[in-house]
Amino acid sequence: MLGINGYQPKFYEDASSILHDFKYDIRELKGQKIKEIWVAWDQMSDEWFADCPVIIRFEESQIELCAYQIGKFAITFHQVDVCQQLDWYGTELKLMWAKNKLDDLQFAVGQQVKEIEIIEEYSWLFGIGFQLEDGYFAVCNGLDENCIVKEKQEEPHLRKSII
Repeated sequence: MLGINGYQPKFYEDASSILHDFKYDIRELKGQKIKEIWVAWDQMSDEWFADCPVIIRFEESQIELCAYQIGKFAITFHQVDVCQQLDWYGTELKLMWAKNKLDDLQFAVGQQVKEIEIIEEYSWLFGIGFQLEDGYFAVCNGLDENCIVKEKQEEPHLRKSII
């Protein structure tokens, strides 16, 4: 799916479903350092292709996060091999996996994860946030693609499940 060989995401719509399936896997990320952050890169436009998963590699694990439509968000572990080529549904897009390419996330590489949160906005799933030793970021739903938020948001319409 999404042009990624072997990627079979399950799309979640609420925090309780994620917690049911991945509570212990997500907890295992706490205390680990982020080694690498991989994104799909459009070689022709020389920019992030935000429709594919954001892959965060830790010392002992890998999580893949991907927004899909409003309110739907995929979380998988160890499904994406960044050595494999991307093929966006047979189109002529020239995509490749790129390591630590997003300037907005350079600060996160090498930092230890202190806390992880699942963020819901109103009644739909919005994203996954990572509180680090020094800073914060979240991979969120930008309507139907991934977006990065670098500041923890405290708004009345946001509900957070701390893991």
